[in-house]
Amino acid sequence: MARGRRGDRGGRGRRAVGAWQPIDPAEDEHAPPAVATGPVNVESYVAASLGPPRWLERLQDIEGDELHLLGDLRRRWLALAAGADWTPEAFAAAWRAQAEDVDLTDLNRLIAQHNEYFPIERRLSFDLRLGDYRAPWGIPWRRDARDAAWIMDHLPPDLDRAGAELAHG
Repeated sequence: MARGRRGDRGGRGRRAVGAWQPIDPAEDEHAPPAVATGPVNVESYVAASLGPPRWLERLQDIEGDELHLLGDLRRRWLALAAGADWTPEAFAAAWRAQAEDVDLTDLNRLIAQHNEYFPIERRLSFDLRLGDYRAPWGIPWRRDARDAAWIMDHLPPDLDRAGAELAHG
């Protein structure tokens, strides 16, 4: 159906009210701006129609899993701090033991897949001098496997810090 506007805004040759007349987009202030068209890259078109690329989904999975895990661990960390009269050393030992018992297998599997496939899926250039892929923006793209030390970086075995967070809610 052709776009048009009812009636005319005045002038000679006025049409009857309700009659449609074509609009010239160049004269219509409400018309969307013209889009420059060029050759269509079929590969990009097909890739865009398939949804987000796998590397992006994997990064979202990794970051989502990390946030979920750290949220659960934070609750455990605070509960441990509130649960008994701890000495700082006893709290640190108890928290280290809990952190070492956390199963990080699934998260580390995703990280290993990311490290293996990301440079290929993202088409990073290979630097022959370094013998490795290089991200054009200069940010390291590899992720380290997660372990108890990673947990300790985010939730240290520090009773005073845990107590302060408990006090602040």
